[in-house]
Amino acid sequence: MNETLLDLQPVRGWFSGRCDDQPSAAMWFSELLRLSFAFATTAERFNASIGDGDISHISGVFTTLPAHRDVAEGLRLLRNTRFAFAAHTNSPQATAEAQLDNAGVAKHLDRIMSVEMVNRFKPHRSVYEAAAAALKQPLSRIVMVGRPRLRHRRSDSCRL
Repeated sequence: MNETLLDLQPVRGWFSGRCDDQPSAAMWFSELLRLSFAFATTAERFNASIGDGDISHISGVFTTLPAHRDVAEGLRLLRNTRFAFAAHTNSPQATAEAQLDNAGVAKHLDRIMSVEMVNRFKPHRSVYEAAAAALKQPLSRIVMVGRPRLRHRRSDSCRL
């Protein structure tokens, strides 16, 4: 959901200004996903100084991320198909709902789902089985859509 539907540019901008892109924002975001937004743990691992104010600020940034410019139109066009549309994320359910509502994307979706359903993280198979069950579809009819990530190069300065 993050980066597929929602634009992480505000997070990359904050990170670059705060940490001078060391480690890269791509690595930082990867760690955030892996650690389920455990900011303090990630900061400690990379010897970054992150205080309570920073954690509160970046949490707020995550809940107010804008959608990519093409998302609303793409979902509107796809709405004319016979498919159900759901967002499925490693983020907590309440965070995901706030993010997609604030970005104006929630209204285009049939469901917003979190891995909290099974207390496992993607890509564990049980996460996708639970999503299929929630959508009342066999697993074979579930299709994942993701935005391709750009490779990070030192000269790209915080691009994902």
